[in-house]
Formats: sequence, structure tokens, C-alpha cells
Amino acid sequence: MVELQVPILVVCALSVFIATFAIACRVLARVLTHKPWQANDWLMLGAYLATLGMLVNAMVFVFRDYYGVHTWDIPLEDRLRINRHPESRFILTTFTLSASVFCNLSITVLYMTLFPHRRFLIMCRVMLVLVAGYWLTFFIVQFFSCPRPKGPNRVAMAAKCAENIRTIWVSASVIGMLLDLANLLLPMPILWKLQMALKKKARLIVLFGLGFFIVGLTAVRICLYRKLDAQDWTYHTGRIILWSGAEPALGILAGCLPIMSPCFRFASNKLKSSFKSTGISSTKASSQPDQVHPPTIGAAKRFSIRGMGMSISATETNAGFSRIENDGYPLTTIGTQDGNRETDDCEKGNARHTEADMAVCATGPISETDRIRLERDVNVQDSPKQGPGNR
Repeated sequence: MVELQVPILVVCALSVFIATFAIACRVLARVLTHKPWQANDWLMLGAYLATLGMLVNAMVFVFRDYYGVHTWDIPLEDRLRINRHPESRFILTTFTLSASVFCNLSITVLYMTLFPHRRFLIMCRVMLVLVAGYWLTFFIVQFFSCPRPKGPNRVAMAAKCAENIRTIWVSASVIGMLLDLANLLLPMPILWKLQMALKKKARLIVLFGLGFFIVGLTAVRICLYRKLDAQDWTYHTGRIILWSGAEPALGILAGCLPIMSPCFRFASNKLKSSFKSTGISSTKASSQPDQVHPPTIGAAKRFSIRGMGMSISATETNAGFSRIENDGYPLTTIGTQDGNRETDDCEKGNARHTEADMAVCATGPISETDRIRLERDVNVQDSPKQGPGNR
């Protein structure tokens, strides 16, 4: 591939993606809102099919008819074949014009649905008649003004045909640009009087800004048509496709933007729910680490040591406290297990040599409360009396 062929293929592929994305979002919006297809939807579908036909044929003609390559770089046999069969020129212009016309019709019908005012409806009907008449007139002029070259004057007829095609394309592009501009400015007086939120105004700015950009592409196409060289028309036609190939696709995108609001809301709700679910799961993981990740061996040892330290500290703390006597709250006797143990110690001679142990062995099992009182009394009796000199 040489010259402009690779850029032409890239532009055509991107245009197919843009147009397909816009139509898919339009279909999804109708499904989400549970609304049946209306006339403007079917007209936009026709514009999409015409755009798809134009872009696919342009990519085919890049390989078959050397679009984007200078005429003198084309092999002689292929050059003669292209001159004998100039149908590719009519195919591209037919699809391009049909895409623009159907897109205009769809947008005008959508205007009639959104703004059902009497005067505005009359203006929209006039616009529909003008666009349909423009489409039919172009077809008649194109197919009958350039007969197929035959006979000995084939070369001269081909040159005359190329000149006629250039004149027709320039005229059709100028009229189409004026119709696009009129369609773009048609709802401006009504929209100017509306009081709406800032978000809606931003959407309208984007929508109409895209429309003016499409009108600018049409103006560039007119300039390229005027500079078209009939002796090197393969290269110049490729340059026209390069600059204006995205025009029908952008027109479809501009016509579908007012219908795509449910798709944007659906996508934003999906993103918010996914972010919320991700945040909730991360919060649960941080608040409950043991449930998500089991503790390691070192962590288990630290937990067990901590628990042991707590039990030891509690025992040592209880040993240093004295019990407060209160007859209103009698203490519970717990002497079953301790009494049996102490009785066995007395029988085996393992009793501790304290007065409390001797009392247990002499009198039998006593309650834990009596034992604590007995040990306290013994300690008080054994402690030396403190005087001024012992302090």
C-alpha cells in the first residue's frame, strides 16, 4: 500500500465503529425505556446502512481500484479497466448522499416529536419535502448525465463524464450543506427560550457543536471536489474519502445523542454499584481479617501468650485483694472438690504445715470462706506489733 491507502482504511474503520456504537446505544435506549421503535429510529437505521455501504465499498475500492494512488502509478491494465467501468464513483456518491438524507430526515422527525408546536411542525414538514426532493433530484441528474463511454470517442466521453460528475458533486454538496445548516438551526429559537439545568445545556452545546463540525467537513469536501483533477481522479477521490469519510458516521452519532441518555444513566449506575460493592468487600476484609486470612503460627503463639498473660495477671491480682465482709450478701460455699482434695491430703500426710491445714485435718472439710477467714486470723496473730520504733 502506498500514498493515502493506509490512512483511508483507518478512517473508514473508525467511522464504522462510531456509527455502529451510536446505533447500538440507540437500540439499547429503546430497550431500557420499553418504547417501541418510531419513524425517526427506522430512518436512522437506513442512514446507518447507507453509511456502512459507503465505508465498506470505499475500503474495497482502495484495494481494487487503487483509491489514494496516483493514476500514473497504477498498472496500465488496471488503469484501462477502471476507465472502462467508472461505476465506483456513482456507488460512493449514492451511498454518501443517502446516508446524509436519511440522517436529516430522522433528526427532523425527532424534532417534530420533541416540539409539537403548530408553526414548528409546519417548518419541519417543509424541511422534509425539501430533503426528499433534493435526494430524488440528485439521483436523476447523476444517472442520466453521464452515459457509459462507448465507441471510438470513449476517452473523450470519459473525460466529459468526469467533468460532469465533478460539477454534480459540488452542486449536491453545497445544497446538502445548506440543508444540514438549516436543520441544525431549526430548533434554536425554541431551545433559546427554554430554562434548563446546566447539564442539559452542556449536552446541547456538545450536540450542536458536533453538528457545526459536520457542516465544516462538508465545506472541506466541497473544496476538494472543486480541486478534483480528472486525469488523477483516483488519488483525489481517495483524499476526499480521507477528509469526509467520517462525515456520515458523525451525523449518525449527532442524531443518536438525544436518545442515548438512558444508556448513560444505565452505565453510570452500573459503575456506581460496582464501586460500592468493591468498597464494601474491602471494608469487610479490613474489619474481619481473621475470617478472610487465617492467623499464622506466629500470630497464634502471640494470641495464646496474650491469653495466658491475662489469666496470670488476673490470678496475681486476686491474690492481693482482701474480701469485704457483708452479711447481706452471703458467700457461696465451694468445698466439694477442694474438700475432697484436702481430705485426701490429710489421709496421705501431704497436708501443709499451717494452722489452717491442721484445722482442716482435725475438723474435716471446711468451706472456702471459712478457710480464708482462718488464714487471715492466723496471719494477724503472727504479725509483729508495730510500734514507733518499727516504722
